[in-house]
Amino acid sequence: MTVGSRAAQTTDQEAQGINFNKGKLDVGIDPRNPLEIDASDWNTIDGASFVPICIPVEIDPTFSVDNRTTLNRFQYLADRISLYPAQNQIDSYYITTAKNGTALGIIIAFRNETQKPQALFHLHVELKESPPPTTVVDIDIPEKQFDFTVQPKAIYFREIYIGSFAAPPSSATKTSSSISVSNHPAPIGN
Repeated sequence: MTVGSRAAQTTDQEAQGINFNKGKLDVGIDPRNPLEIDASDWNTIDGASFVPICIPVEIDPTFSVDNRTTLNRFQYLADRISLYPAQNQIDSYYITTAKNGTALGIIIAFRNETQKPQALFHLHVELKESPPPTTVVDIDIPEKQFDFTVQPKAIYFREIYIGSFAAPPSSATKTSSSISVSNHPAPIGN
């Protein structure tokens, strides 16, 4: 996937969304063919970059959609996700976590492969850090607190804040996730 007009060096490392300065972002789609994005690849996408649109992207309103760097980076990630075959009508992918004071922010991508808008509700997230395997987050978010619509053939990035979580083991080098969400066709007009 070619991005035009990249920055000559890393830039906008504090842009809203996903921030990492070294290593790789690993989206757990296919363990045999992992989707990994190197920090130097991610951080040279800025507001002036040209990112082709392979799939429509929607972003949680908690992110500043006025920030072109944030939009371009999420579009790039959505485009990379879209290269992998969907497993279900609605797929969900754990992207990353960021500790913000006493809260944990989890970014999840929801991919709607249907031809109709889908209302998503009742989310369950479990995150484990290892070694040794330790459950850090195991939470159900009921329909009243988690209810939104994903447009057809689009990817929606959502940030979930969790106030209570366990400390990961000091030797942790890997995060595994289990995410489930309920869905039904959205009512006409959404």
